[in-house]
Amino acid sequence: MAYKNISNNDREEGFREAIDILKTVLVELKEKHTVKINTTNTYGPRRLVGEGRAYQLNKDYQKAEELYQLALRMVDDKFINALIALSELYHEMDQKEKEINSLEQAIKINPHNIHRLTTAAGLYAASGNEERAQKLAEDALKIDPEDAAIYYNIGVVYNQQGNKEDA
Repeated sequence: MAYKNISNNDREEGFREAIDILKTVLVELKEKHTVKINTTNTYGPRRLVGEGRAYQLNKDYQKAEELYQLALRMVDDKFINALIALSELYHEMDQKEKEINSLEQAIKINPHNIHRLTTAAGLYAASGNEERAQKLAEDALKIDPEDAAIYYNIGVVYNQQGNKEDA
């Protein structure tokens, strides 16, 4: 693989260049942000989520949340990318209840996504809702019995329940 031959300094320089480009884009978005809603196709909500992510990178959480919510309203709260973006935003903002609500909505749309199931299981375990955490982890385990993150989350739940032997 070609990337293995790239030195750490070259990688860091590439990352710095990418960050500089993102900063430039963010400045341009802040200077003249107009949202043109196109309700005839899904490009409108996708663009809103993309712009929301740019605001989120710049720590403008309020504007990011507005754009994600607008994208959701355009497609009757069933746009999974906006729900995932919201859950990630709420995670950054340390708003656990909103994060869990967004993940739950995404799980309803796609109950077979292991990443969302295990993320939600971990959040529920951390918040003390071991029953829901265990259910989500078991659902994920049915999909992929080889996933180590699932076993970790089940172990956390068992540990919180005082079941050290199974943990």
